[in-house]
Amino acid sequence: MQKHLSAFFVNVPDPRSNRNQKHNFLAIIGTAILAVLSGVDSFLGIQEFVESHFTELSQMFDLSNGVPSHDTYRRIFSIDLLQK
Repeated sequence: MQKHLSAFFVNVPDPRSNRNQKHNFLAIIGTAILAVLSGVDSFLGIQEFVESHFTELSQMFDLSNGVPSHDTYRRIFSIDLLQK
């Protein structure tokens, strides 16, 4: 049985407010994981990874609003979930 990567994160709550949800949360998490597994070590690098693999990644994730910016990745991974 093959599972899609996003299936492992479907129960992770999106910590953003409703007005800050331009990009799909699972797409942000999934593309960041794939970028890091590929050796990327910065938020700008994650953005560049997604830009360079956009066609393939858009088949796996909802990237209908384009590539999240490096600032979007930084904000998501800087949220203190324990404070929520």
